[in-house]
Amino acid sequence: MLDAERERLRVLVLALVRSAAGYPGRWTDELTCHGDFEGRAQSIELFSVPVSEQRGLRCRLRDVRKLAEALLGGPLVLIFHTPEATAKHYEHVVLA
Repeated sequence: MLDAERERLRVLVLALVRSAAGYPGRWTDELTCHGDFEGRAQSIELFSVPVSEQRGLRCRLRDVRKLAEALLGGPLVLIFHTPEATAKHYEHVVLA
């Protein structure tokens, strides 16, 4: 897959996830994510998601995730940040 095509798919996948989730999100990267982990290139962070909603949100995103994984050719990792963690560590991301 060409880099430009992959980037278009990433933009589409992020838009689908944000729309279905109803929360702000972004792809993780080495500049903005603390620490390194396998799968970071296929990881989306969602912000201000209360713990009480995370399990249900993960279920609601099941179909979007399947589509995203088919488009990207691999697993999609979802990382949730609570409202408290978002305010403390990621306010600049949500406001950007």
